[in-house]
Amino acid sequence: MKVEGWINSKRELGKINKEIYGHFSEHLGRCIYEGIFVGEDSEIPNTNGMRNDVVQALKELDIPVLRWPGGCFADEYHWMDGIGPKESRKCMVNTNWGGVVEDNSFGTHEFLELCRQLGCEPYINGNVGSGTVREMSEWIEYMTFDGESPMANLRVENGRKEPWRIKYFGVGNENWGCGGNMTPEYYANTYRRFQTFCKNYGENKLYKIARGPNADDYEWTEKLMSVIGFAPLADTCTYCGRTAPEVPLLDIREGVVRCKGCGKGMGGLSMPLSDASLAALRRVLYGEAKRLYSFKVPQEDLKKLADAAEAYVHAVLERGFKTLDFYKGLVG
Repeated sequence: MKVEGWINSKRELGKINKEIYGHFSEHLGRCIYEGIFVGEDSEIPNTNGMRNDVVQALKELDIPVLRWPGGCFADEYHWMDGIGPKESRKCMVNTNWGGVVEDNSFGTHEFLELCRQLGCEPYINGNVGSGTVREMSEWIEYMTFDGESPMANLRVENGRKEPWRIKYFGVGNENWGCGGNMTPEYYANTYRRFQTFCKNYGENKLYKIARGPNADDYEWTEKLMSVIGFAPLADTCTYCGRTAPEVPLLDIREGVVRCKGCGKGMGGLSMPLSDASLAALRRVLYGEAKRLYSFKVPQEDLKKLADAAEAYVHAVLERGFKTLDFYKGLVG
Protein backbone atom coordinates (compact mmCIF):
# COMPACT_ATOMS: atom_id res chain seq x y z
CA MET A 1 0.00 0.00 0.00
CA LYS A 2 1.38 3.37 -0.99
CA VAL A 3 1.07 6.22 1.50
CA GLU A 4 1.65 9.85 0.56
CA GLY A 5 1.97 12.88 2.78
CA TRP A 6 2.27 16.60 2.27
CA ILE A 7 3.92 19.25 4.40
CA ASN A 8 2.45 22.74 4.26
CA SER A 9 5.52 24.86 5.02
CA LYS A 10 3.46 28.06 4.94
CA ARG A 11 1.17 27.04 7.79
CA GLU A 12 2.61 28.33 11.04
CA LEU A 13 1.19 26.78 14.21
CA GLY A 14 3.29 28.63 16.76
CA LYS A 15 6.68 29.88 17.79
CA ILE A 16 9.35 27.90 19.64
CA ASN A 17 11.01 30.21 22.13
CA LYS A 18 14.75 30.42 21.53
CA GLU A 19 15.42 30.19 25.28
CA ILE A 20 14.67 26.46 25.09
CA TYR A 21 18.07 26.11 23.44
CA GLY A 22 19.95 27.91 26.20
CA HIS A 23 23.27 26.80 27.70
CA PHE A 24 24.87 26.98 31.10
CA SER A 25 28.41 27.56 32.30
CA GLU A 26 29.54 26.13 35.63
CA HIS A 27 32.79 26.10 37.58
CA LEU A 28 33.32 22.44 36.74
CA GLY A 29 36.67 21.14 35.55
CA ARG A 30 38.06 23.50 32.90
CA CYS A 31 34.73 24.92 31.80
CA ILE A 32 35.48 28.38 33.23
CA TYR A 33 39.15 28.58 34.10
CA GLU A 34 41.36 27.70 31.11
CA GLY A 35 38.31 26.71 29.06
CA ILE A 36 36.62 30.11 28.69
CA PHE A 37 38.65 32.47 30.86
CA VAL A 38 42.44 32.75 30.85
CA GLY A 39 42.86 36.32 32.06
CA GLU A 40 44.05 39.42 30.25
CA ASP A 41 47.76 38.62 30.73
CA SER A 42 47.62 35.12 29.23
CA GLU A 43 49.71 34.19 26.21
CA ILE A 44 46.59 32.58 24.78
CA PRO A 45 44.89 35.11 22.46
CA ASN A 46 42.02 36.66 24.39
CA THR A 47 39.72 39.65 24.61
CA ASN A 48 39.29 40.95 28.14
CA GLY A 49 40.39 37.58 29.44
CA MET A 50 38.04 35.45 27.29
CA ARG A 51 39.70 32.99 24.91
CA ASN A 52 39.17 34.20 21.38
CA ASP A 53 39.00 30.68 19.93
CA VAL A 54 36.39 29.50 22.43
CA VAL A 55 34.27 32.64 22.07
CA GLN A 56 34.32 32.22 18.29
CA ALA A 57 33.27 28.58 18.58
CA LEU A 58 30.44 29.50 20.95
CA LYS A 59 29.29 32.29 18.64
CA GLU A 60 28.74 29.71 15.93
CA LEU A 61 26.25 27.98 18.24
CA ASP A 62 24.19 31.18 18.38
CA ILE A 63 23.57 30.80 22.14
CA PRO A 64 20.34 32.61 23.13
CA VAL A 65 20.83 32.57 26.92
CA LEU A 66 23.72 31.50 29.18
CA ARG A 67 23.33 30.52 32.84
CA TRP A 68 25.99 31.06 35.51
CA PRO A 69 27.51 30.32 38.06
CA GLY A 70 25.85 26.90 38.23
CA GLY A 71 24.70 24.25 38.75
CA CYS A 72 25.55 23.05 42.24
CA PHE A 73 28.31 25.65 42.39
CA ALA A 74 25.70 28.44 42.48
CA ASP A 75 24.55 27.57 46.00
CA GLU A 76 28.02 27.96 47.48
CA TYR A 77 29.03 31.00 45.40
CA HIS A 78 29.16 34.39 47.12
CA TRP A 79 29.19 37.09 44.50
CA MET A 80 31.00 39.76 46.51
CA ASP A 81 34.08 37.53 46.58
CA GLY A 82 34.24 37.86 42.78
CA ILE A 83 34.26 41.63 42.29
CA GLY A 84 36.90 44.34 42.65
CA PRO A 85 40.64 44.12 41.92
CA LYS A 86 41.50 40.52 41.10
CA GLU A 87 44.52 40.50 43.38
CA SER A 88 42.26 41.39 46.32
CA ARG A 89 39.57 38.77 45.71
CA LYS A 90 39.09 35.95 48.21
CA CYS A 91 39.95 32.44 47.21
CA MET A 92 37.36 29.70 47.71
CA VAL A 93 37.25 25.91 47.79
CA ASN A 94 34.97 24.44 45.14
CA THR A 95 33.55 21.63 47.28
CA ASN A 96 31.15 20.39 44.61
CA TRP A 97 33.69 19.78 41.89
CA GLY A 98 36.99 18.31 43.01
CA GLY A 99 37.77 20.50 46.02
CA VAL A 100 39.93 22.76 43.87
CA VAL A 101 40.86 26.23 45.12
CA GLU A 102 39.63 29.03 42.87
CA ASP A 103 40.87 32.63 42.95
CA ASN A 104 37.51 34.20 41.94
CA SER A 105 39.12 36.01 39.03
CA PHE A 106 36.01 35.13 36.99
CA GLY A 107 33.09 36.90 38.62
CA THR A 108 30.08 39.04 37.80
CA HIS A 109 31.85 41.54 35.55
CA GLU A 110 33.68 38.79 33.69
CA PHE A 111 30.55 36.70 33.10
CA LEU A 112 28.58 39.65 31.80
CA GLU A 113 31.50 40.57 29.56
CA LEU A 114 31.38 37.02 28.17
CA CYS A 115 27.66 37.43 27.45
CA ARG A 116 28.39 40.73 25.70
CA GLN A 117 30.95 39.06 23.46
CA LEU A 118 28.58 36.20 22.67
CA GLY A 119 25.57 38.47 22.16
CA CYS A 120 23.40 36.34 24.48
CA GLU A 121 21.06 36.97 27.38
CA PRO A 122 22.67 36.43 30.80
CA TYR A 123 20.92 34.16 33.28
CA ILE A 124 22.21 34.74 36.82
CA ASN A 125 21.65 31.98 39.37
CA GLY A 126 21.35 33.24 42.95
CA ASN A 127 22.55 31.46 46.08
CA VAL A 128 19.69 30.15 48.25
CA GLY A 129 21.44 27.11 49.70
CA SER A 130 24.16 28.93 51.67
CA GLY A 131 23.33 32.56 50.89
CA THR A 132 21.08 35.18 52.41
CA VAL A 133 18.17 37.30 51.25
CA ARG A 134 20.32 40.40 51.63
CA GLU A 135 23.14 38.93 49.55
CA MET A 136 20.77 38.11 46.69
CA SER A 137 18.98 41.44 46.89
CA GLU A 138 22.22 43.40 46.83
CA TRP A 139 23.53 41.42 43.86
CA ILE A 140 20.52 42.48 41.81
CA GLU A 141 20.93 46.09 42.98
CA TYR A 142 24.63 45.96 42.07
CA MET A 143 23.92 44.77 38.55
CA THR A 144 20.76 46.67 37.61
CA PHE A 145 20.27 49.85 39.65
CA ASP A 146 20.93 53.08 37.76
CA GLY A 147 21.31 55.75 40.42
CA GLU A 148 22.87 56.58 43.75
CA SER A 149 22.95 53.59 46.10
CA PRO A 150 25.57 51.60 48.02
CA MET A 151 25.65 48.75 45.50
CA ALA A 152 25.45 50.97 42.40
CA ASN A 153 28.29 53.10 43.77
CA LEU A 154 30.32 49.95 44.39
CA ARG A 155 29.73 48.88 40.79
CA VAL A 156 31.00 52.25 39.57
CA GLU A 157 34.08 51.93 41.79
CA ASN A 158 34.75 48.60 40.11
CA GLY A 159 34.73 50.17 36.67
CA ARG A 160 31.16 49.83 35.42
CA LYS A 161 29.08 52.99 35.34
CA GLU A 162 26.06 51.79 33.37
CA PRO A 163 23.89 49.04 34.87
CA TRP A 164 23.46 45.77 33.05
CA ARG A 165 20.13 44.46 31.82
CA ILE A 166 19.35 41.17 33.55
CA LYS A 167 16.25 39.34 32.36
CA TYR A 168 16.59 35.90 33.97
CA PHE A 169 17.39 35.36 37.64
CA GLY A 170 17.27 31.93 39.26
CA VAL A 171 16.24 31.79 42.92
CA GLY A 172 18.45 28.87 43.95
CA ASN A 173 19.45 25.71 42.07
CA GLU A 174 18.55 22.04 42.50
CA ASN A 175 17.24 22.80 45.97
CA TRP A 176 15.91 19.26 46.27
CA GLY A 177 19.57 18.12 46.38
CA CYS A 178 22.89 19.97 46.31
CA GLY A 179 21.10 23.29 46.76
CA GLY A 180 19.94 22.49 50.29
CA ASN A 181 18.20 19.06 50.36
CA MET A 182 14.86 20.85 50.79
CA THR A 183 11.35 19.48 50.65
CA PRO A 184 9.16 21.14 48.00
CA GLU A 185 7.08 22.85 50.69
CA TYR A 186 10.16 24.26 52.42
CA TYR A 187 11.73 25.44 49.18
CA ALA A 188 8.46 27.00 48.01
CA ASN A 189 8.23 29.13 51.16
CA THR A 190 11.93 29.97 50.90
CA TYR A 191 11.41 31.01 47.27
CA ARG A 192 8.51 33.25 48.27
CA ARG A 193 10.71 35.01 50.84
CA PHE A 194 13.79 35.42 48.64
CA GLN A 195 11.94 36.54 45.50
CA THR A 196 10.16 39.26 47.48
CA PHE A 197 13.46 41.13 47.67
CA CYS A 198 14.49 40.54 44.06
CA LYS A 199 13.48 44.02 42.93
CA ASN A 200 12.91 45.49 39.50
CA TYR A 201 14.97 48.65 39.12
CA GLY A 202 14.07 51.15 36.43
CA GLU A 203 13.20 49.42 33.17
CA ASN A 204 14.90 46.16 34.14
CA LYS A 205 12.23 43.47 34.65
CA LEU A 206 13.27 40.15 36.18
CA TYR A 207 11.93 36.70 35.50
CA LYS A 208 12.36 35.23 38.99
CA ILE A 209 12.82 31.54 38.27
CA ALA A 210 11.87 28.83 40.78
CA ARG A 211 13.77 25.58 40.71
CA GLY A 212 12.19 22.46 39.31
CA PRO A 213 12.30 18.82 40.40
CA ASN A 214 14.81 16.03 40.00
CA ALA A 215 13.95 14.20 36.77
CA ASP A 216 10.20 13.45 36.44
CA ASP A 217 9.18 14.11 40.04
CA TYR A 218 5.77 15.59 39.24
CA GLU A 219 4.79 15.58 42.91
CA TRP A 220 7.58 18.07 43.68
CA THR A 221 6.37 20.41 40.95
CA GLU A 222 2.73 20.21 42.03
CA LYS A 223 3.55 20.94 45.68
CA LEU A 224 5.91 23.75 44.73
CA MET A 225 3.41 25.44 42.44
CA SER A 226 0.61 25.06 44.97
CA VAL A 227 2.54 26.72 47.79
CA ILE A 228 3.96 29.45 45.56
CA GLY A 229 0.42 30.21 44.49
CA PHE A 230 0.05 28.96 40.93
CA ALA A 231 -1.98 25.81 41.54
CA PRO A 232 -5.35 26.24 43.26
CA LEU A 233 -6.20 24.52 46.53
CA ALA A 234 -9.12 22.24 45.83
CA ASP A 235 -9.15 19.56 48.53
CA THR A 236 -11.90 21.23 50.62
CA CYS A 237 -13.94 24.41 50.81
CA THR A 238 -11.34 26.82 52.13
CA TYR A 239 -13.91 28.46 54.44
CA CYS A 240 -16.02 25.68 55.97
CA GLY A 241 -13.75 22.70 55.33
CA ARG A 242 -16.31 20.54 53.52
CA THR A 243 -14.79 18.00 51.18
CA ALA A 244 -18.03 18.13 49.17
CA PRO A 245 -18.76 21.86 48.82
CA GLU A 246 -22.36 22.94 48.33
CA VAL A 247 -22.53 24.37 44.80
CA PRO A 248 -18.72 24.47 44.34
CA LEU A 249 -16.98 27.52 42.91
CA LEU A 250 -13.36 28.13 41.95
CA ASP A 251 -12.35 31.51 43.38
CA ILE A 252 -10.02 32.89 40.72
CA ARG A 253 -8.45 35.63 42.82
CA GLU A 254 -7.81 33.55 45.92
CA GLY A 255 -6.99 30.31 44.09
CA VAL A 256 -9.28 28.19 46.25
CA VAL A 257 -12.46 26.13 45.99
CA ARG A 258 -15.40 27.26 48.11
CA CYS A 259 -19.10 26.70 48.61
CA LYS A 260 -21.34 29.22 46.89
CA GLY A 261 -22.55 30.39 50.30
CA CYS A 262 -19.05 30.70 51.83
CA GLY A 263 -16.72 33.65 51.49
CA LYS A 264 -19.38 36.06 50.32
CA GLY A 265 -18.25 39.64 50.05
CA MET A 266 -14.64 38.69 49.32
CA GLY A 267 -14.96 40.12 45.81
CA GLY A 268 -13.27 38.89 42.66
CA LEU A 269 -14.29 36.42 40.01
CA SER A 270 -15.52 32.93 40.85
CA MET A 271 -16.20 30.26 38.24
CA PRO A 272 -18.93 27.63 38.72
CA LEU A 273 -17.97 23.98 39.03
CA SER A 274 -20.04 20.82 39.19
CA ASP A 275 -19.34 17.84 41.41
CA ALA A 276 -17.92 16.02 38.40
CA SER A 277 -15.72 18.90 37.23
CA LEU A 278 -14.45 19.38 40.80
CA ALA A 279 -13.57 15.68 40.96
CA ALA A 280 -11.72 16.01 37.66
CA LEU A 281 -9.86 19.09 38.92
CA ARG A 282 -8.76 17.21 42.03
CA ARG A 283 -7.62 14.31 39.86
CA VAL A 284 -5.41 16.66 37.86
CA LEU A 285 -4.01 18.38 40.96
CA TYR A 286 -3.56 15.46 43.30
CA GLY A 287 -3.81 12.24 41.29
CA GLU A 288 -1.07 9.83 40.37
CA ALA A 289 1.23 11.68 37.98
CA LYS A 290 1.21 9.09 35.20
CA ARG A 291 -2.60 8.85 35.20
CA LEU A 292 -3.54 12.50 35.64
CA TYR A 293 -5.76 12.74 32.58
CA SER A 294 -7.14 9.21 32.41
CA PHE A 295 -10.72 10.08 33.29
CA LYS A 296 -13.99 10.83 31.57
CA VAL A 297 -16.59 13.42 32.49
CA PRO A 298 -19.74 14.55 30.66
CA GLN A 299 -19.20 17.30 28.11
CA GLU A 300 -21.09 19.89 30.17
CA ASP A 301 -18.88 19.23 33.20
CA LEU A 302 -15.75 19.24 31.07
CA LYS A 303 -16.67 22.67 29.74
CA LYS A 304 -17.05 24.03 33.27
CA LEU A 305 -13.61 22.68 34.15
CA ALA A 306 -12.08 24.13 30.97
CA ASP A 307 -13.66 27.56 31.48
CA ALA A 308 -12.57 27.71 35.13
CA ALA A 309 -9.02 26.53 34.33
CA GLU A 310 -8.64 29.04 31.49
CA ALA A 311 -9.88 31.93 33.63
CA TYR A 312 -7.56 30.91 36.46
CA VAL A 313 -4.47 30.63 34.23
CA HIS A 314 -5.17 34.00 32.63
CA ALA A 315 -5.61 35.65 36.03
CA VAL A 316 -2.50 34.13 37.64
CA LEU A 317 -0.13 34.65 34.72
CA GLU A 318 -1.73 37.94 33.62
CA ARG A 319 -1.54 37.03 29.95
CA GLY A 320 -3.38 35.20 27.21
CA PHE A 321 -2.14 32.32 25.08
CA LYS A 322 -2.18 32.41 21.28
CA THR A 323 -1.73 28.63 21.11
CA LEU A 324 -4.82 28.11 23.26
CA ASP A 325 -6.81 30.45 21.04
CA PHE A 326 -5.57 28.48 18.01
CA TYR A 327 -6.72 25.13 19.40
CA LYS A 328 -10.07 26.59 20.40
CA GLY A 329 -10.45 27.82 16.82
CA LEU A 330 -9.90 24.28 15.52
CA VAL A 331 -12.66 22.76 17.61
CA GLY A 332 -14.97 25.78 17.65
